Amino acid sequence: MANQSHAGKLNCPHCLAAFTIWDIQPDEEHVSSQTVEDRTAAQANPSQTTVVECPSKDCGQRLRLPKTNAVLRVRCPECGTSFAYPPETAKDTVRKVGTGRIKSWFMDKARRHPLFLGLLLTVWSAYVVGHFKFGIMDVGELVIAALLSLAVASAVWLLGVWVLDKLREEGVAWYFRKWFTLLMLFLFTPLGITLLWVGSRFRRPTKVALTMGFGLLFLFGVITRNTETYHYGFKDTVAYLFRADREDVFLEPASNEAKAQLWAEIISGGSFRSSERLKPQEISRRWGNSIVEVICKDKDGNRLGEGSGFIIGANGAVATNYHVVQSAHTVSIQLTEAETYEKISLVSACALRDIAVLQIEGVGKRFSPVALGDSDTLEAGERVVAIGNPMGLEKTVTTGDVSAIRHVDGHQFLQISAPISPGSSGGALFNLHGEVVGITTLASYGVAQNLNFAVPINSLKSLIREALSE
Repeated sequence: MANQSHAGKLNCPHCLAAFTIWDIQPDEEHVSSQTVEDRTAAQANPSQTTVVECPSKDCGQRLRLPKTNAVLRVRCPECGTSFAYPPETAKDTVRKVGTGRIKSWFMDKARRHPLFLGLLLTVWSAYVVGHFKFGIMDVGELVIAALLSLAVASAVWLLGVWVLDKLREEGVAWYFRKWFTLLMLFLFTPLGITLLWVGSRFRRPTKVALTMGFGLLFLFGVITRNTETYHYGFKDTVAYLFRADREDVFLEPASNEAKAQLWAEIISGGSFRSSERLKPQEISRRWGNSIVEVICKDKDGNRLGEGSGFIIGANGAVATNYHVVQSAHTVSIQLTEAETYEKISLVSACALRDIAVLQIEGVGKRFSPVALGDSDTLEAGERVVAIGNPMGLEKTVTTGDVSAIRHVDGHQFLQISAPISPGSSGGALFNLHGEVVGITTLASYGVAQNLNFAVPINSLKSLIREALSE
């Protein structure tokens, strides 16, 4: 960078306003010997001065400067523009590029395009904070990702300010500016073409090319548009959810011995059936301890989510929803805060039925399984009790009715009015005889009020039977 020396004051030849002038020494071999007193004297002698015009397009003020071999840095008193005289050559500009110059350039572009810079910084910080908050990456990976994304954001910034500067137009109504015309061509082609020809400053060949390109795209979209209207009911939505591709479950398979023991318990009819109708609080007291929380993790030990489940075998078999354990490499089953089991295997799973059966391994204790009922005997209007862990709130009890029995794509579902919330998936649905008749699986969040679904328990029995025959 050049060294600055000898500051002085001169007057504008038109308005007599005082302005500041500096003598900038480009290098040590060409130091100007002109002093401030010499410049003041030169002001009285026009032959020793020269008149230049302010380089600002919006100003054009004429200024009288002393003749000198040095490079002068002048600030215009009219508009405040600072400029060098004589103008720097390309060689001088290259020589002066440095940290300060880059900083000055960046600050100038930031002042011109603050919204663009703010948008880029917001997107970049949201990306980094999101990955950090949800533990998607470890610290090393996060730092690398942050630096790479910052490099990408910087490249987008450089390209963006170049484009914005190219489209910058002074003295043009905002709706005729190039950037707005291009935006309208993308969003509302007829309006964009109108602005393009009425008042924009594009050259004629550019106008013709843009009109042909966007006009043909617009006509093609109108001609090929499908005007047929589709109406999707909630039944179609349920069918779509159960047809959707699901990720695999990566748990170790359970032994054939565990499968056989589970089936023997199920065909024996369970351990309890009341001939009398029970109250919801009685069902909760008797079977609440058989409701578990299922916590899933990926291969790196990061938590994927949690849901509900219930014990169906005294040897530690647990039923839940398939979507609760999809993508899981490890699963923890928590009966109480003080009782959690980490070694879990997979007995069987079916994505289409949204059922998964897990097995607690390596435990000698006997668990208290629920009694499985017969979902084929259910009727619309029958009272039911749901127990699960919505939002991690253990053993929450809700009551309702069987609203209807639905058949979707060859599969049966129970439509119930008992409220279901995130975390309740995989919970037990009891009839008033204390038998489990369904697995709570789906709720209508934001679509309808109190519209929930459960998988019939007979689908679970069929799945276990199929697993045993394999």
